[in-house]
Amino acid sequence: MSLNLGSTLGITVAIPVAVAVATVVAFVLGYFMFYGRVTGVFVAIITLVTTVVMQTFMAQTAGSEWAIGDVKLGGFNGMPGIPNVALGVEGVSISFRGMTFYWLVLVLLVVTYLGARALVNGRFGYAMVGVREDEDRIEMLGYDVRRVKLTVFTLGGAISGLSGVLYASWGNYIDPSVFTLTFATLPVIWVTVGGRESLLGAVLATVALEWFRQQLSITGSEFALVVVGLLLLFIVLVVPDGIVPYVHEKGLGAYRKYTGTDDDRPAGTPQEEIAE
Repeated sequence: MSLNLGSTLGITVAIPVAVAVATVVAFVLGYFMFYGRVTGVFVAIITLVTTVVMQTFMAQTAGSEWAIGDVKLGGFNGMPGIPNVALGVEGVSISFRGMTFYWLVLVLLVVTYLGARALVNGRFGYAMVGVREDEDRIEMLGYDVRRVKLTVFTLGGAISGLSGVLYASWGNYIDPSVFTLTFATLPVIWVTVGGRESLLGAVLATVALEWFRQQLSITGSEFALVVVGLLLLFIVLVVPDGIVPYVHEKGLGAYRKYTGTDDDRPAGTPQEEIAE
């Protein structure tokens, strides 16, 4: 849309449309998975297969007949010339590039994190945690487990769609490599390393791992993904809950031991009694 319309207003309209398309695709895929009673590892398999199908399809769109409006899909050549993120109309607009784009992404990250935190801490968040911990028990309590899963999956699709908009605008280019298994598995590594039960852990691990991976790539090393993979194996075998929850637990234990509250006494026990 942004390339076809070619105006600031077109770019402004294209952003929510792109997010909406990603949301709808996630909803449709999630509906057939969860209401089809697909669970466990099969959900991961289906999502990974979906990316492979998309890569295979997009790789075959190099011909001139593959176009949306005046924009050719380009196959492995990709789609160059994607404009920067801009908001407004002609004459009254703001374009995000360089440092302004960095601050835009940072603000969106903080807003997304706070929104996810508020969601998890709310009533629906308790249902989400319950489904994660014991799906059968939550269903016996009267919750629609499939609806909870579909809602979370669809919300993830919306956030991913926004991320895709920012990624394409950041490089002003996009190609089928974004559908490779490498791209699909990197978020799994980020979350596993940071901690599957920690929103902050996922954010910190993503920033740290991507910085580390980019530094290795800049120096010409071909082992960036190998090192990240070895780190994943280490985390799974040694710290399965993730680094951030592990550090938090150890730090909290040390604090309780230092303050003399690391015992089995009920909450509210006077410090004098604990000292005795």
